[in-house]
Amino acid sequence: MEPVEEMRETLKNESFRLYVAVHEAAHIEYARRAGAIGFQYHGPMEYPGRPGVYGNAGVEPVFPTPGVAISLQVMARWYCAPGVVTKRLSPRWWHEGEDREDYEVYRDYCARRTKATPEDVDENWKAAQEDVERDLLSPAFRRKLWDLAHEVERKIPWGIGQ
Repeated sequence: MEPVEEMRETLKNESFRLYVAVHEAAHIEYARRAGAIGFQYHGPMEYPGRPGVYGNAGVEPVFPTPGVAISLQVMARWYCAPGVVTKRLSPRWWHEGEDREDYEVYRDYCARRTKATPEDVDENWKAAQEDVERDLLSPAFRRKLWDLAHEVERKIPWGIGQ
């Protein structure tokens, strides 16, 4: 079975689909804080520019100005949030190393577009994780993420014939 078809089989499990949706909801929340004004939703796919790397879903932010400048710390929050959020809100499905792909995207962006050292990248990532942990102390914020996850679940084209 092809990787995307295997993902679609797994995504028939409603609990797992909601876990994926809360992961994407975390990306959305922190991308909005970075200035995103809209999103394109993607179902299971091979990540563009990352041959052989697949994801259960994806959200692509739309910014009002192409090439908008975003600080590395704000971007680190946007990319690290799903790993922190799913560990706290969906521990049944969370697994160690879950945020590896998001970290690699962030690291590669920093390497291509900034003068940040690998140590700077790691420090920003750890500080961003701590920021997200602090945000999650708020029950209202956790409810907001779950509400957003349910909305995301309805918008992602899962391709499973729901």
